[in-house]
Amino acid sequence: MLISSIANIVVSQMLFKVAKEADSIALEADAWHLRTDVYTSAGVMFSLAVIWAGEKMFPGRNFHWLDPVAAIGVALLIIKAAYDLTDKSVRDLLDQSLPVDEEKWIDDMLLKHRSSIHGFHDLRTRKAGAFRFVEFHMKVDREMSVEDGHRIADDISAHIKEQFPRTDVTIHIEPCDGNCNAKCLEGCLRLVKGKINS
Repeated sequence: MLISSIANIVVSQMLFKVAKEADSIALEADAWHLRTDVYTSAGVMFSLAVIWAGEKMFPGRNFHWLDPVAAIGVALLIIKAAYDLTDKSVRDLLDQSLPVDEEKWIDDMLLKHRSSIHGFHDLRTRKAGAFRFVEFHMKVDREMSVEDGHRIADDISAHIKEQFPRTDVTIHIEPCDGNCNAKCLEGCLRLVKGKINS
């Protein structure tokens, strides 16, 4: 049992690594399957060891109640893993937005380009399986050439794809004419805490 547990730890760790690299929920589920086998074996070994040690140290005392307690603990761990996997799978099937930390990374990355773009708005993201989709409108100087605007968009798109492989990026370029509505002001990179960024 100990040897099989060690083998399952090694294989599940490798599966978790590949699942993360491939962004595959199926591989992650398989990794969790092996990892829960480890938890089951560990629970059995722990309860048997404690029962054996208890009976040796305290003759006549019954420690067999530890076995179902260990089984309940293992079952709760398996239920938690199953819930997390189900929740993650459903999110992918429903094409929900990217996680908050990934959208924040995109916001921060666009902020670093404030020397060349005026702002952005209508950021929409979604994830389907291992694929991500990012779309937004980008405000640039109204005098900027099409070539320069296209180059900036390509540069930003490349940054996003470098951080998140298998991402389809769509950027709609708009001229900044100074007539800012609320939506435009919300994504304006020329404003910092209500003050013009010099």
